[in-house]
Amino acid sequence: MKHDLENSVGELTRLAELGQIFARHGLKNLGSLLGFMPVSENEPDTEDLRPASVVALLRDVGPVGIKLGQLLATRSDLFTQPWISAFGTLHDQVEPLPFDKIEPVIVSAWGSDWEREFAAFKRNPIA
Repeated sequence: MKHDLENSVGELTRLAELGQIFARHGLKNLGSLLGFMPVSENEPDTEDLRPASVVALLRDVGPVGIKLGQLLATRSDLFTQPWISAFGTLHDQVEPLPFDKIEPVIVSAWGSDWEREFAAFKRNPIA
Protein backbone atom coordinates (compact mmCIF):
# COMPACT_ATOMS: atom_id res chain seq x y z
CA MET A 1 0.00 0.00 0.00
CA LYS A 2 2.82 2.42 0.90
CA HIS A 3 4.55 1.59 -2.40
CA ASP A 4 1.36 2.40 -4.35
CA LEU A 5 1.05 5.76 -2.57
CA GLU A 6 4.70 6.59 -3.30
CA ASN A 7 4.17 5.73 -6.98
CA SER A 8 1.04 7.90 -7.13
CA VAL A 9 2.80 10.84 -5.52
CA GLY A 10 5.74 10.39 -7.89
CA GLU A 11 3.43 10.33 -10.90
CA LEU A 12 1.58 13.46 -9.73
CA THR A 13 4.89 15.22 -9.16
CA ARG A 14 6.05 14.34 -12.68
CA LEU A 15 2.74 15.49 -14.20
CA ALA A 16 3.07 18.82 -12.37
CA GLU A 17 6.64 19.13 -13.62
CA LEU A 18 5.51 18.42 -17.19
CA GLY A 19 2.76 21.02 -16.85
CA GLN A 20 5.36 23.60 -15.81
CA ILE A 21 7.54 22.67 -18.79
CA PHE A 22 4.61 23.08 -21.21
CA ALA A 23 3.69 26.44 -19.65
CA ARG A 24 7.31 27.68 -19.74
CA HIS A 25 7.40 27.11 -23.50
CA GLY A 26 4.03 28.74 -24.16
CA LEU A 27 2.35 25.43 -24.93
CA LYS A 28 -0.38 25.33 -22.26
CA ASN A 29 -3.10 24.40 -24.73
CA LEU A 30 -1.05 21.48 -26.04
CA GLY A 31 -0.34 20.38 -22.47
CA SER A 32 -4.06 20.53 -21.76
CA LEU A 33 -4.85 18.47 -24.85
CA LEU A 34 -2.29 15.84 -23.80
CA GLY A 35 -3.61 15.75 -20.22
CA PHE A 36 -0.62 17.36 -18.45
CA MET A 37 -2.52 20.52 -17.53
CA PRO A 38 -6.06 21.45 -16.54
CA VAL A 39 -8.49 21.38 -19.41
CA SER A 40 -8.43 24.60 -21.37
CA GLU A 41 -11.50 26.21 -22.86
CA ASN A 42 -9.45 27.13 -25.92
CA GLU A 43 -8.57 24.68 -28.64
CA PRO A 44 -4.83 24.40 -29.24
CA ASP A 45 -3.89 26.96 -31.86
CA THR A 46 -1.47 25.57 -34.42
CA GLU A 47 0.06 29.06 -34.59
CA ASP A 48 1.28 28.48 -31.03
CA LEU A 49 3.20 25.42 -32.16
CA ARG A 50 6.51 26.85 -33.29
CA PRO A 51 9.29 24.35 -34.06
CA ALA A 52 11.80 26.05 -31.75
CA SER A 53 9.32 26.02 -28.82
CA VAL A 54 8.48 22.36 -29.29
CA VAL A 55 12.16 21.39 -29.57
CA ALA A 56 12.95 23.37 -26.40
CA LEU A 57 10.10 21.56 -24.65
CA LEU A 58 11.43 18.17 -25.79
CA ARG A 59 14.90 19.05 -24.46
CA ASP A 60 13.42 20.02 -21.10
CA VAL A 61 11.38 16.82 -20.87
CA GLY A 62 14.66 14.91 -20.93
CA PRO A 63 16.09 11.89 -22.73
CA VAL A 64 12.69 10.50 -23.72
CA GLY A 65 11.68 13.86 -25.22
CA ILE A 66 14.96 14.09 -27.09
CA LYS A 67 14.55 10.57 -28.48
CA LEU A 68 11.01 11.41 -29.58
CA GLY A 69 12.28 14.51 -31.37
CA GLN A 70 15.04 12.49 -33.04
CA LEU A 71 12.44 10.04 -34.28
CA LEU A 72 10.19 12.85 -35.52
CA ALA A 73 13.16 14.31 -37.43
CA THR A 74 13.01 11.26 -39.69
CA ARG A 75 9.35 11.81 -40.60
CA SER A 76 9.45 14.22 -43.52
CA ASP A 77 6.20 12.58 -44.63
CA LEU A 78 4.48 14.13 -41.57
CA PHE A 79 6.30 17.44 -41.01
CA THR A 80 7.37 20.38 -43.13
CA GLN A 81 11.05 21.25 -43.60
CA PRO A 82 11.17 23.86 -40.79
CA TRP A 83 9.97 21.19 -38.36
CA ILE A 84 12.38 18.55 -39.68
CA SER A 85 15.28 21.01 -39.38
CA ALA A 86 14.29 21.92 -35.81
CA PHE A 87 13.91 18.28 -34.77
CA GLY A 88 17.24 17.56 -36.49
CA THR A 89 19.02 19.76 -33.94
CA LEU A 90 18.23 17.05 -31.41
CA HIS A 91 20.64 14.76 -33.29
CA ASP A 92 23.69 16.96 -33.16
CA GLN A 93 23.17 19.72 -30.60
CA VAL A 94 22.43 17.78 -27.43
CA GLU A 95 24.48 17.99 -24.25
CA PRO A 96 25.76 14.59 -23.12
CA LEU A 97 24.10 13.13 -20.04
CA PRO A 98 26.58 12.57 -17.18
CA PHE A 99 27.22 8.92 -16.43
CA ASP A 100 26.13 9.31 -12.80
CA LYS A 101 22.61 10.01 -14.15
CA ILE A 102 22.72 6.92 -16.38
CA GLU A 103 24.25 4.38 -14.00
CA PRO A 104 21.18 3.96 -11.75
CA VAL A 105 19.15 2.97 -14.81
CA ILE A 106 21.80 0.42 -15.79
CA VAL A 107 21.94 -0.96 -12.23
CA SER A 108 18.15 -1.24 -12.21
CA ALA A 109 18.17 -3.21 -15.47
CA TRP A 110 21.34 -5.28 -15.07
CA GLY A 111 22.00 -5.41 -11.32
CA SER A 112 24.89 -4.05 -9.28
CA ASP A 113 27.43 -6.30 -11.04
CA TRP A 114 26.46 -4.91 -14.44
CA GLU A 115 30.07 -4.17 -15.45
CA ARG A 116 30.89 -7.89 -15.42
CA GLU A 117 28.38 -8.37 -18.25
CA PHE A 118 30.45 -6.31 -20.71
CA ALA A 119 33.89 -6.96 -22.16
CA ALA A 120 34.47 -3.18 -22.16
CA PHE A 121 32.43 -0.17 -21.16
CA LYS A 122 33.45 3.47 -21.57
CA ARG A 123 31.80 5.91 -19.20
CA ASN A 124 32.55 8.96 -21.32
CA PRO A 125 30.17 9.60 -24.25
CA ILE A 126 31.70 9.38 -27.71
CA ALA A 127 28.78 11.01 -29.52
